[in-house]
Amino acid sequence: MAGITSEYTKNGDISFLTLSGEMDQPSFSKTFSEVNNLLVKDIKNIALLLDLSSIGYVNSGFIGHIANLFSLVDENNGKMAIIGNSMINDTFDLVGFGEFVDIVNSREKALTILNNFIGAKAFDFRFTD
Repeated sequence: MAGITSEYTKNGDISFLTLSGEMDQPSFSKTFSEVNNLLVKDIKNIALLLDLSSIGYVNSGFIGHIANLFSLVDENNGKMAIIGNSMINDTFDLVGFGEFVDIVNSREKALTILNNFIGAKAFDFRFTD
């Protein structure tokens, strides 16, 4: 398989974005442009599960795109949890990205984080409106 592919779905309050494949500069730049276009309609208060567990290699450009995605989510009062693998987790920890976003090894842990965010948002809205 050449290039990075994306799959975006929404189930209830949680949006799922899965990236897989082999990284090359042209494909991941195009993929992230497509991802941004997909997320625009759902970005406010989004609970985004980003699955990177099938990615085997990342470089600084890829990390930059993930950081931009995190910023977009954060600026719109959303929450992002990343499912990684040992390489993703080690790389993101090395650059300090794990201090800003939850990076976990399982879908269950990511869903727990996002469901807690959704519950907290519901609680906030109930008492601040």
